[in-house]
Amino acid sequence: MEQFLNLTKDVLIEHNATLTLPKWLPNNLKPVAVWYREPLLAIIAYDEKQVDNYDQLKINIQVSSLEPVNIKVLNRVVQDLREQSNSASLLEVNNMHVLIVEDVEGIDVYYYYVVYIYDFNGNLEYTLTVKMPISYNDLIKIIESMKPVINPTP
Repeated sequence: MEQFLNLTKDVLIEHNATLTLPKWLPNNLKPVAVWYREPLLAIIAYDEKQVDNYDQLKINIQVSSLEPVNIKVLNRVVQDLREQSNSASLLEVNNMHVLIVEDVEGIDVYYYYVVYIYDFNGNLEYTLTVKMPISYNDLIKIIESMKPVINPTP
């Protein structure tokens, strides 16, 4: 994780972005791997043990640059998801807009939650996927615990 943070600092400075990650996770989960890709795109893996494959993760957070998004658009997305019988909600947590979608079936994978977090202050977007059963309250606790880990200054 330290190596990832060092690699990321210059990119964050260049894009005037602040990296925010959870300080609390349930069930002894901890960061176990980071896949660093294009600038401002990383996947941070959380699990109880080391993982070799992205598909094995209990929780992961994809970090990317923030695309322009409007609260009206997010409200429409929630409405569309509900019409498709998905449980979806839009919250504001720590000045971040949070779109939570429950019970998501992907190709060969089931997610208990997929969460899109738009951090307008930090200029980053986070996609958090949860492949383990946790309570909705624990999910909110994870999001509420998100704090800046890198707030670079040039």
